[in-house]
This record gives sequence, structure tokens and C-alpha cells, in this order.
Amino acid sequence: AGPHSPPARTPRESDACSCVGGWPTLEEAVRKAPAAVIARVVAQGLSTKGTGTAYVDVKVLDSLKGPKLGATIRVWDIMVGSSCDSGLGTLGTNSIVAFSLQRDPPLDRAFQEAMGIAVRPGDYSLSACGEYYRPMESEAVARQWASQVRKRGKDSK
Repeated sequence: AGPHSPPARTPRESDACSCVGGWPTLEEAVRKAPAAVIARVVAQGLSTKGTGTAYVDVKVLDSLKGPKLGATIRVWDIMVGSSCDSGLGTLGTNSIVAFSLQRDPPLDRAFQEAMGIAVRPGDYSLSACGEYYRPMESEAVARQWASQVRKRGKDSK
């Protein structure tokens, strides 16, 4: 590395998240997901590595599929701090959000430790490479969106 060499890059800058194939919209993701909800953010939790918001706890206001109405569930960004981070930190407490959720097989301990996460049995996660959540302006807007998604689902059967 000479005087005119570019500065060294951090792993986050140089290891860009690579996505192959289509980038699903939230509506497309909901159709294929095992769980989908409209929920209110009640809490956030940070990665133990200090790399960002690793999870949000949310109260289910409407369940398109999966969790029961009124349940409080934990939604993980299992790629927190990487270039594939989903950006959960942008969701403030009391935000109303539509989520398309996954139920992942248990992640090995080494991966969880490396990412600074602690996914528990029964928790949900977000996929990478697509729109898997969308903040909503209000509960009314969220319920209207959910109604449209349900209608489109019935029309496509």
C-alpha cells in the first residue's frame, strides 16, 4: 500500500449484500410467508455487538396469518450490523408496521454469537433482499392495506 493507495475498507463496506433474483414487494412476500401481521412497535433491542437494532417487540393489531391478535412477538433482523441489515432501528416505539415474517430453523450458536443476537424458539425474523416490512401512517391505513391484501389473496385462488 503506497501513498496513493485507497484507504483500507471495512468489512461492511467491502462485503456488500448480494441478492440474486427478484426483490419481492411486501404484498408478494406476504403471500409466500408463514406469518404476516400489522403490529405496533412496543420496544427495540440492540445487538450485543453494538451494531444496531437487532429486534423489535411488537403487539399484533391484525393478523393476516400466524400470530394471534393481541399477542406480543419478537421480530429479529438476523443480519443486523451487516450490509444486509434491514434497518429496524428506523422504527420508533408506537410505529404501526406491516410485517412479512419467517420462522427460521434454529440458528447455530456460533452464528448468533457472531451477529450479536439471541433468537429464541417462537421468535420471528425478517428475510433479506426484499421489502419485508413497511411503516404505516396510521392504524386505519394499515387495516385498509390488510383488507386489500386479503382481497387480492382471495381473488388469486
